[in-house]
Amino acid sequence: MQSKYLGAVFLMLIFLLSAVVIYSITFEIKDVVELTHVPYSSAELVISLSWIGGALGGLFMGILADRIGKKNSLLISILVFSLPVLINAYFIQIVAFYVLWFIIGFGVNGDNGISYVYVNELAPPNLRSTFGSIMQGLYFLGAIVGAVTSSFISFQDYLIFIGLLGLIGVPLWFFIPESKFKGSKLNVKEVFGENLRRTTLFGSLFSIGGFLYLVPLISLGDTLLLLHGFSKSFSSLFITVSLLVGLLGFAIAGRLADKFGKRKVTLAFSALGLISVVLFAASLSEKSLLLIIYPLMVVSSSFFAYLGVWLSELYPLPLKGSGTNVNLFFGRLIGGGFGVSLVAFLPFSLSLNLSIILVLSIVLIMIGGSQLKEERVQN
Repeated sequence: MQSKYLGAVFLMLIFLLSAVVIYSITFEIKDVVELTHVPYSSAELVISLSWIGGALGGLFMGILADRIGKKNSLLISILVFSLPVLINAYFIQIVAFYVLWFIIGFGVNGDNGISYVYVNELAPPNLRSTFGSIMQGLYFLGAIVGAVTSSFISFQDYLIFIGLLGLIGVPLWFFIPESKFKGSKLNVKEVFGENLRRTTLFGSLFSIGGFLYLVPLISLGDTLLLLHGFSKSFSSLFITVSLLVGLLGFAIAGRLADKFGKRKVTLAFSALGLISVVLFAASLSEKSLLLIIYPLMVVSSSFFAYLGVWLSELYPLPLKGSGTNVNLFFGRLIGGGFGVSLVAFLPFSLSLNLSIILVLSIVLIMIGGSQLKEERVQN
């Protein structure tokens, strides 16, 4: 039993490595522009393609995990998100960035989707949401590692470092126990069958809302601060502190979900998010208020902390990987792949555009979260 819980810790460490990898390119867009001689819009497409690749990777690897086992699929994901980063260090053309970061996103979200399901097997039953939320919160820590590292390492060395860091997941993989089930005999279409259709519908709405809230909020945080007149160094420090606050919020949300139920905690954090976004929209010109409201909006995203674990509890064992990742596919594709573009598409100021998208995302989360079942499926 102790080795099982230790396996959950190693699983979370691999998840952290994947988070470092996927966020690493967001801190090097300026270098991509300068080295490939393309406009910022072309360079930023690299980020969108990594999320689109992630949507497909999470779905494909989730189905594969139900076929060949979670541990085998996890190893494939680690290699897929690590090796292309090393290759990218020696191919500095924009087309190479597009192709390789699509593949990297495929591997990262393949790992993430499997990990949400795997942690359900490895974590103590009364702490599944806590473990899952801490694991999801490691995305914040991964972003911080990427931001700090990129500030003092040259671009090529940075990519080599990130790629080698990702490969540390291979030795960690050996310490993870075999999953208790592999070789699904059920068709993935069962996810949309009569018994699971409701779960898939409302889980997908929650997923879309979660990604649509979190990805634009984090991706545009630095830009928001710069537009409000803050210096680059202050903005970087403030975003780092906000991400650490977010990590703490995720951990607390998971513990609360284990104690009081996921639905209640989801609605509570959604309400907090709605209040904070309305305050943000009402004080667009107030620099000082932004420093209070932005961390509050980050903490409010804690409704997203345990989503992967919650979804995996609602599908029968042979469909856990497939079912969870079908839901996450729509969130990654719409929220991750197009969330920032949707904010930019609206005709108002960046702050007001972001407020509109965040309110929309919270509405989706409230609808999805209020309709998902609380109880765990018996296998």
